[in-house]
Amino acid sequence: MLQFTVSPPGHEKLHVVIYPEESRIETNILQDISIKDPKMCNKCKKSKETNRCNLLQALVPILIYFSDFLSFEKVVIEYEEENCWSRYIESAQRAGFILCLYAMFHSSCDYFSQFSFILKYYRVNITYEIFMHLILTTALLKRQVDLDSVHDKVDVFAEVKSMAAEFRNRLIFILEDARAIEKKDAAVNALNIIFSLNSLSADYLREYYKEFLENISHIHPIA
Repeated sequence: MLQFTVSPPGHEKLHVVIYPEESRIETNILQDISIKDPKMCNKCKKSKETNRCNLLQALVPILIYFSDFLSFEKVVIEYEEENCWSRYIESAQRAGFILCLYAMFHSSCDYFSQFSFILKYYRVNITYEIFMHLILTTALLKRQVDLDSVHDKVDVFAEVKSMAAEFRNRLIFILEDARAIEKKDAAVNALNIIFSLNSLSADYLREYYKEFLENISHIHPIA
C-alpha cells in the first residue's frame, strides 16, 4: 500500500491510497460527476464487456480535485509507503501530473497497468525529465527482452514511437473527458503534459539518448 496526501493552503486535502496488488485506488473525493457521453478507446477487454473505462474511473477523482486549482498554485505533497516517506512542495500542475501517472499505472486498465512495476524505480517526485527517462529505459529493456534473430535489427526509437503512439491513442479520449470537468486549468494541464511528452518523446529522446550514452562512456573503473 502507498499513500499520497496533497495539502494546499485554503483547500481541502486530497488523500489517495493505492493498493498495487489489487490495481485499486481509493480517494476522499466523494463528489460524483457524470461525464456526458464519455469517450473510450474500447481497446481493453474489460471496457468492451462493461462499457466502462477503468482508466477514466481511476483518473476522475484526481481530475476533479485539481480542477479547482490554477496550474501555478503551490501545494504540499506527502508520499508514504513501507520504509519510505517524502514531503515536498510542487505546483498544482506538476502535482496533478504525478498523481495522474500513479493513477494511470495503478488503474485496472489492461494496458497501463502493465507499467505499474516501473514506478517503484522512480519514486517519489516524478519530474517531466524522469518521465522521459522512464519511456526510454522501458523501450530499451523491452527491446532487450524481445531480442532474437527477428528483432536484433529493431530500432529502439521505433519501439519508443510504438509505445508513445499507444499511450496517445488511449489518452486522447481521456483528455476529451477531462475537459468536460474543467473548472481551472491545473487538472487538464497535468494530463495534457503526459499527452504532449509522449508526442515529443521519439524525437526528443534521440538527443537525450546521445547525451545518456555520452555520460555512460565517461564512466570508467577507478584503479
